[in-house]
Amino acid sequence: MNENLQGIVWRWACDICGQLLDVRAAGTSLCPSCGCPYTVEPRARGELFSSGVSAVPLSQFAPLPGSACAGHPEAPAAGACERCGDFVCAGCSRFRQGRRYCPACVRTLRGQGAAENRRKSMTVLYIVGALYLLYFLVMLLAGAFSGR
Repeated sequence: MNENLQGIVWRWACDICGQLLDVRAAGTSLCPSCGCPYTVEPRARGELFSSGVSAVPLSQFAPLPGSACAGHPEAPAAGACERCGDFVCAGCSRFRQGRRYCPACVRTLRGQGAAENRRKSMTVLYIVGALYLLYFLVMLLAGAFSGR
């Protein structure tokens, strides 16, 4: 990364794995957890452009009094997973589309997303195959009738 962002440490989460990232400078980097590229660049009027990451409000990291992380009982919880409800500390928190999840639920959601993508791919494949079959039948019938 090559450009300083006014000395501010921005809290960002990878859009793929939800890993929290400390972005200190503008440019393109790779997520240390999943290796996916992300970009953060300053724009006009102090705005930031980002691709591959989502901004996470700092209020999401305040400890919850009297609650502990399910994965690290010695660490105070910063929030609860929106899927299973387990408490997670700031280190275990994974954010996807602005929502907090525990690491186990992120793995589950990633698996569900892959299954959904496979289903969509197969649907497209069946539609394309049906269109080719229809084209073949039309051409076959047109050729059969033109000879008479």
